[in-house]
Amino acid sequence: MPPKAPISPSDAAAAKIIKLLESLHEKLDARPVCECNQLRQEMLEIRKMMGKKPVEQPPPPPMDTYAAVKLALNDASMYADKAKRAVWVGRPEESTPELTTASDQKAIEHLCAELNDGLLSQALTEGKILHHRHPQVKGDRRKRILKIAFTDEKTRDQFLSLIRSNRPSTVTRTPGNFVRRDLCPYELQLERKARMDAFTMNCKIGGLAYGMDMKAALHVDTLILLFSIILIP
Repeated sequence: MPPKAPISPSDAAAAKIIKLLESLHEKLDARPVCECNQLRQEMLEIRKMMGKKPVEQPPPPPMDTYAAVKLALNDASMYADKAKRAVWVGRPEESTPELTTASDQKAIEHLCAELNDGLLSQALTEGKILHHRHPQVKGDRRKRILKIAFTDEKTRDQFLSLIRSNRPSTVTRTPGNFVRRDLCPYELQLERKARMDAFTMNCKIGGLAYGMDMKAALHVDTLILLFSIILIP
């Protein structure tokens, strides 16, 4: 049997290091996985802190003051215009835009005559009550709302108040017709949600038993409208 080769000091040191590494791996394998991952993550973070400088985040872009102010002014202008408008919902349209405009003008004249108010009659005579369909161009929608614009909020409020108290036949004789103020975007969202809730409840029972209470939309002094679901008599 040949004699074993003598072990050099460098081989002995390498064998010692390998033994220590194996022992370290055994200890790591004996620990929970989450704890090992946490230790490795901490070591990586320490190496990054020692070897690299922290990456500086770029400063946020400067605020465009002009754009912000312009947007606020546009919103204020939109709400100011809405405060001087009423909306006639459910009024049918004619075969052409010209016939629809003429028919809408006659309907508004008949409505003001039925309300029999001096302020409204004067505004109508002086051409201070205008109207248009919304949207301007008819698309896939079957009916467009009729927007009635006044020159000031006081005349608009008087118009809505008289409709609420008198319930003129020009509006009420046709099912589905009503007049309300021009709603803000968040109020339109509440209205759509109430309609969808009523539709869902009707689908569940397989009939037409639920509807949406629109009386709140006729109150002039209502700032936030509450659309409730009611049973249809």
